[in-house]
Amino acid sequence: MKIQPKKITPPAKNIRKLEDGTIYFVDQYTENGKKIRRFYKSQYEREQARAARKTAQYSSIKKIAEAELSPETLLDIGNALKILPPGMTLSKCVEIATKQTAPEKPFEQCLEEFMLTKKNIDRHSQTTAKNRILKFFNTYGGFEAATAENVLKFIREVSPSEKSRKHHAAALKEFFEWLQVRRYFLANPFLEIHRSDLPRPQKAKRKRIPVKDIAGFFAECEKLMPQYAGICALAAFGGLRMSEACALKAENIKAARREIVVPFDISKTGKRSGKTYLQANMPPNVWDWLKKYPLGGEETLDIYKNLKNLPKWKKLPDNALRHSFATYHLSLFRNPGETALLMRHKDQNQLWNTYLDELCDEKEAEKYFEIRPTSA
Repeated sequence: MKIQPKKITPPAKNIRKLEDGTIYFVDQYTENGKKIRRFYKSQYEREQARAARKTAQYSSIKKIAEAELSPETLLDIGNALKILPPGMTLSKCVEIATKQTAPEKPFEQCLEEFMLTKKNIDRHSQTTAKNRILKFFNTYGGFEAATAENVLKFIREVSPSEKSRKHHAAALKEFFEWLQVRRYFLANPFLEIHRSDLPRPQKAKRKRIPVKDIAGFFAECEKLMPQYAGICALAAFGGLRMSEACALKAENIKAARREIVVPFDISKTGKRSGKTYLQANMPPNVWDWLKKYPLGGEETLDIYKNLKNLPKWKKLPDNALRHSFATYHLSLFRNPGETALLMRHKDQNQLWNTYLDELCDEKEAEKYFEIRPTSA
């Protein structure tokens, strides 16, 4: 019997085995007239590479490969691919970046929609906020000029007043944050601005007004304009703002319970929060003044206009009555929580920061809250 020689199967052309036993899968192809051979550690990797190469022949990848891109451009693309966030593609990143600088709506439409969110503040405050935003865009143009550099330059040059610059910055910051949340304009310049870059005016210290000056004002008010004495007493001895005291009506005064209801629509804090406030535990002399001089229901602007004619009113600083209340109430009771509650401050910090240096002794503070109508 003739023994057939053992058939030796030659190694496959697409597999290469090294002396150490390592196997590589070979892929050979021709590109631009050149024969190319690549080695892969697994058959799966080789098949994936073949599929990608086949796809490239019929897609935009081929166009990129055929384009005459500079080495700098190719390097930029390569660097971008290295830093892509997980799950993101280069085209998606470009789309997001484009959206950041290309708002979905025009500026005018965005501003009008934003102003609708300001319905809880009075018309004057609405107009002021709108004008502050418009001032920036009228100076620098549309959204394309809304860079951190331009915003900071605008804030520094908009006014010589540190307080005014702070208000302009706050208005712009709120507007850009609103745009970002609505996804109308994602390139919020304030994301690149630290609070240390923005104006931070120091709170002015209030000088304590002597008791005799407040007593002199009320004596003059009783003599010349007694119809306003009760209103002024609410500010001087009850802690209300003059604008609130002027807008109160007779039904808001609960004399039997010694309480005052401050409706949200006449209160500065109420317009922001939508809350109606109750003033209670006010010093007793408030009720002596209200009993003799009840509220008359006159228009607020007329009250201010007439009070300005009083000689002693002219000598008092702005908001003198309410600030005197804060100084002497805090001096007498040393209870910042109670004083802040009557003044409707958010916290006690404003009291300590503003009035701490001007506190007086207890006996002087008692004299202040002993100021009463002449016949009381």
